[in-house]
Order: sequence, then C-alpha cells, then structure tokens
Amino acid sequence: AARYHEQRGAPVESLRIAMPVSTRHDNTSGGNAFAPTRVVVPAGTGDPVARFRATSAVLTQTKTERAIGLVGAAAGMVNLLPTSVLVRFARQQVEAVDFTTSNLRAAPFDLYMGGARVIGTYPLGPLAGTAFNLTMMSYCGMLNMGLHTDSGAVDDPDALRACIEASFDELLAVA
Repeated sequence: AARYHEQRGAPVESLRIAMPVSTRHDNTSGGNAFAPTRVVVPAGTGDPVARFRATSAVLTQTKTERAIGLVGAAAGMVNLLPTSVLVRFARQQVEAVDFTTSNLRAAPFDLYMGGARVIGTYPLGPLAGTAFNLTMMSYCGMLNMGLHTDSGAVDDPDALRACIEASFDELLAVA
C-alpha cells in the first residue's frame, strides 16, 4: 500500500489497518471467534526487514492486549443498541482505517469438491468501508491471497496488486 501511495506522489510513513484477531483458545471447530482491531503499522519503501520486524512487533502486541478479551463480553450489550447507533459507530471506525487485512488457515491436507482435488483457496474479505481488503489463506503449504478493492478509493487495482506483489517478492528475496 505504501508503494502504491508513493507511485501516486503521496508517500506515507504509516498506514492504519483493521485486522480481526482470533479469540479462540481451544481446538474446537466451527464458527468465528474474533475481535476487530485497528492498528497503525509502519509503511514507507525503505528496508523491508526493518519494516517487517516493526510490523510484527506491533501486531504481536495487539494480539496480546487484554482489551481483546473484553470484546466478547461487550458484544451482548452492543446487540441492545439501536441499529442507527451501531451503523454510525461502525462508519466512524472505518473512516480511520486505510485498509483491512486478515489471515486464515485452511486445511493442512488435501480437500476435495465433487471428487476433484481443490488446488487453491483464494479468500475475499469484506471491504467494510475501507479502500481494500487483502486476505491471505494458507492451504497445503501454499499461501494464497484475495484482494478486494473499492473502485471509488482505488483508481488502479492492477497497480495496487502489482505493488503488493513486488513487496512480497522483496520480502521473500531477503528471507
């Protein structure tokens, strides 16, 4: 995203992201158990290793915040609020976010659909009022990504995809 901004003459030093954090602490299956978070991560097109380490530190701290556990407790009370209040609150939250991202684990073994082996999984997460959503899903040793863009916010989705791809290539080259 920083590379995309830079190509458009609007470099950024940080980006505000929305990211769901899993609140599941057991190995049970079924249903989602997560808390929404908003995080500021470093951007820029400088040293990819330093940027990756700084981002990792921020996300690790976010995932261990005590407040994450309080979201589930508050969820029941939120359901009692009028819809108009909830919609206004949700819009205010995403106005302060540049993009949404998530990562998901799929099965670590081969899956089949109608007798055919599934060869890849490409998740598409919701925009939820942000410019784009980049969701990653691991499956059988592969990492697949789905990029969902808002055409009103991202005028060249192919360029954004190319920037994201170049950034991953840059990280993989130094890994």
